[in-house]
Amino acid sequence: MKPFDQDLYDKDDSAKHIVIEYLGRHDILARVNPDPYGIDLLADKDGEPYEIEVEVKHNWSGAKFPFSSLHYSDRKTKFLNPKANVKFITLNHEWTHAAIVDGEVLLNCKRVEKKTKYTDQESFIEVPVSKVRWVSIAVV
Repeated sequence: MKPFDQDLYDKDDSAKHIVIEYLGRHDILARVNPDPYGIDLLADKDGEPYEIEVEVKHNWSGAKFPFSSLHYSDRKTKFLNPKANVKFITLNHEWTHAAIVDGEVLLNCKRVEKKTKYTDQESFIEVPVSKVRWVSIAVV
C-alpha cells in the first residue's frame, strides 16, 4: 500500500476548495471535514447529507480522460458510508474537469492489482468510464 506522502497531500489539498466551489454552483453546501483522517468533504443539499472524497489524477491532462477505466485505491472503500450519499470526485491535472463516481458504483466494480510509481503491487477498484459522470468544473 502506498505510504502517506505529506508533500503530495499539500500539493493537492487545495483541490478540495475547487470542488466546494463547483458544488456550491449546484446548490450543494460543502465544507472541509474537520476530521483530518476522514473523508475530505461533508456536504448537504436540501437536508440530504453527502460525503465526498477528492483526488487529483496528474496523468490526466485536459478535458478528455485518456484511459478506459478510472482506478481508485482499494483503501478508499473505508469511506463508503451506508448512511450518506458518498461521491468520489477526481480532478484532472489542471483542476478544470472532473470525474464523479457514486460510492455505490465502487462497490460493484472489480478489483485489480497493479504496480504504481509508489508501490510494487496495490489493490485498486477499476471503474469503467461508462459508469463515470464527466463534468467541467472550470469557472467560465
